[in-house]
Amino acid sequence: MLFVLCLFFVSIPFSITQTSQTTIRTTATTKSTTTRKNDCVQLSPYCTCLGGPEYIYCNNFTSFSQLDFTLLGEKRNITYITFVPKQPLILNNSLNLNGIELKENVVFNNIVGIDLNENPFIKWTPKDNLSLQFFSSNFSQLMPCDKNLINENFKPIFSSFKTILFGYRNIYSAQLCPLLFYNSSLSYLNISDLTYSGQPWFSDLRELSTIHSKIDTLLIPSGQNTRITKSLMNRLIFENLKTVLISNTILQKIDDDAFSDIFNMRFLNFSIVNFEKFFKNSTNKWMQSLNTKIRVDYSNPEWLNANQNNSLLVNLNPLYSSFFFYFTDEDYENFQYFPHDNFVFARISMLYPLKCSKTMNFLLKNFEQYPLDLSNLNTTATYECLANLLTSPTYSSTLSTTPNSSIKLSENFKFIFSLIFIYFFAISI
Repeated sequence: MLFVLCLFFVSIPFSITQTSQTTIRTTATTKSTTTRKNDCVQLSPYCTCLGGPEYIYCNNFTSFSQLDFTLLGEKRNITYITFVPKQPLILNNSLNLNGIELKENVVFNNIVGIDLNENPFIKWTPKDNLSLQFFSSNFSQLMPCDKNLINENFKPIFSSFKTILFGYRNIYSAQLCPLLFYNSSLSYLNISDLTYSGQPWFSDLRELSTIHSKIDTLLIPSGQNTRITKSLMNRLIFENLKTVLISNTILQKIDDDAFSDIFNMRFLNFSIVNFEKFFKNSTNKWMQSLNTKIRVDYSNPEWLNANQNNSLLVNLNPLYSSFFFYFTDEDYENFQYFPHDNFVFARISMLYPLKCSKTMNFLLKNFEQYPLDLSNLNTTATYECLANLLTSPTYSSTLSTTPNSSIKLSENFKFIFSLIFIYFFAISI
């Protein structure tokens, strides 16, 4: 039976490859015989709509004032609009968007700065679900960053959008002002291609206690030699931050005080490329800066009930970096600063069950006090260890997992993992 399954998995990549080659040939033939239509010739010579009437691409202009979208005649709904100026420009009210109604994505390249006092998107709000994206820009223009800018009419650009992306090939030569995020309401802020020398850094406005910034999720989906600093994790910008997702990133360092001003984070995910190297080559004292406003009393049921929404879950996921990071006894030193006393819990994500160890026992300490869904901690990796903890005299049984079922699950997952390994090995041939 196993031999038949192996043959099945091995045959998949070859059939996919053959199908893909046929598709590519067909696509190439189709493209070569298709002439694209420009659906906005009225905007020549700076803008074209070769992808359809809802997609505008503007380039080679030297000032935003050269663009006149009223030439389209009837007001047009625009799904995607891209600006690529010939020279670096400051984003300000010289961009006139009369004549079009933005619906989804606004993309800027070659931006040198953002005017805090002007907002060409002022008629839009986060309820319109617009996305603002920056690529290949050098933010070198110094911004006046003063609390006196704030008045009843102060509505900076970011307050008009639902999501913001700092994409690839951006340079941050000057500090960005946190007031860019004044009254913002973002579902996520995406900072891609993050490196220590190429990351946004923000001014410190200690005289302000709030800028009413609401960012639900910070995404760091890529980066080389990335360093998480206190300057990046600005207390005003991220005063209401709930989730941080770090993935597909080579993480070099997290400063010891990086999260010391972040008090409302409830989920922190590590799916980094160099998981093993990062955790083994660092003191990881930054863990002590997590959730520092909370000091838990695990013996007080009333306190636990009153603070059930104040816990922080840290997801440790070495899946993308090493299939064979086992959280062994020798790894204990690398996690010794995990802050259980700050109401922080660990979730370990792996494809297969892990053997219980000193490190696993420590990371899963107090797991039965996790105030939300306890199944979040009961992963494939922790089946065996949780079963042991639950049957020990120290813990009361709160999950319906037994050692026997754990062993059976372990055998099943090892078998499945073997098939997956054979499949990916076949693809690589």
